[in-house]
Formats: sequence, C-alpha cells, structure tokens
Amino acid sequence: MTVPRAPTMAASLATRGTGGSVPARAESSRGPLLSNHTGRSRRALAWRRTRRRASRFHARPAAALAAIGLALTVGVAFSWIFALLGLLVHDPESAGIGGLLAVIPLIFTSSTFVPVATFPGWLQAFSKINPITVTVDALRALCLGGPTSTAVWHALAWIGGLLALTVPAAAVAYRRVTTT
Repeated sequence: MTVPRAPTMAASLATRGTGGSVPARAESSRGPLLSNHTGRSRRALAWRRTRRRASRFHARPAAALAAIGLALTVGVAFSWIFALLGLLVHDPESAGIGGLLAVIPLIFTSSTFVPVATFPGWLQAFSKINPITVTVDALRALCLGGPTSTAVWHALAWIGGLLALTVPAAAVAYRRVTTT
C-alpha cells in the first residue's frame, strides 16, 4: 500500500520548494522560471529508493513505468502550482508556508492513508474529487494490478486541467514580475 501513496506525497510536498525559489529567481531575472535544484547525491538516493520500491510492484513492467510517469507528471503539475503561488506572493517564506497549507489538507482528505468510505459523508464528496485521491487511486491501480483505464484517465484529466490553468497564469505572473 505504501508504493502508490509515496510518489504522490513526495510530488505534492517536495515540489512546494518551487514556490519559495521562484520569487527569488524572478526578482533577480536570472535563469529560467523552473530549473533543476537537486544535487547529484539526491538523484542517487532517489534512484536507490526507486529500485527498492520497484520490487514491490505487483503489476506488469509497463504498468510500473506508467506509474512512475504518472508520479512524475503530478510532480510537474504541483511544481507549476507552487511556482504560480511563489510569483503571486513575492516572498519565499510565504510561498513555502502557503504551499504547505494548501497541500496538507489535500493529502489528509484523500485516500492516501485510509479508504474514502471511512470519511464522514460530507468529506467523502470532497475526497472523491480531490486530485490527490484521484492520483493515488490511479497509482494503486497501476502498481497493484486491476482495472486502470478509468482511474488513470481521471488522474490525467486532473493533471491536464491543473497545468492548463497554472502554466499560462505563471507565465503571465512571471512576465509581470520581471518587467516591473
């Protein structure tokens, strides 16, 4: 059960650092809006963890690769959300806290830790449309086997919608911050 939730949590929590780094980069107008901030040792550690977790997949290798791709894609989507947040607040500390305050409720009201059916009725309605729930359910289907098409398409629709909203908005905000 930890394989499907780990990539989603990592993507949603680790990418919030983007929101803190974007205001500083935008103010100095150095480099691209998003860049690779990870060091060689972090990549090596991530690769070792990935190899260990890959042994826990119960589905076909193609499904395992699809799960990794989906986890990376949700990470990109959350990076753009936090980049936009960082550009809107102009302060790295506020962007970091704002990103954390936005992600924590999404994680804890999702199916990441417990089934949605155990939530109160009013929370189940929100949890079923929560992008974290949709992504975790798709990753579970890919990692543990079973029907995947509906869950994966729902996750991709959420990711596509988030990117369609945040990428243009972040580009406009970045132009506004760097030209003034």
